Amino acid sequence: GKGFANGSAVLSAISTLTAFARSADIEQVNLLRPVVVMGILIGALLPYVFAAMTMLSVNKAAKEMMHEVRRQFTECPDILKDDGPAPDYARCIAISCQSSLREMLMPGVLAVSSPLVIGFL
Repeated sequence: GKGFANGSAVLSAISTLTAFARSADIEQVNLLRPVVVMGILIGALLPYVFAAMTMLSVNKAAKEMMHEVRRQFTECPDILKDDGPAPDYARCIAISCQSSLREMLMPGVLAVSSPLVIGFL
């Protein structure tokens, strides 16, 4: 569980650092410098923060969709019958689109701003 997650985070950070060092023609990286260690730790942390924010966003959007479907079934229990009224698909699509735009704003800001913020520090 946690040990595997930590190990994979360190491995991905070191491999990313190695790839960057090769593409930038950097001969050596001093791991004794605190700035380098913090860069590795922050770089390893960011994908997991982004993934967690994305999963929480999907959870919130799914809850909104469940409330809408329940509302439609409560107001019109005949929706499932062949001759019953059609569900309000447009409302469900609107909830999905609005949720995706609203909830994915912060993960997008994180993905765009984190390299800039870390680069200028």
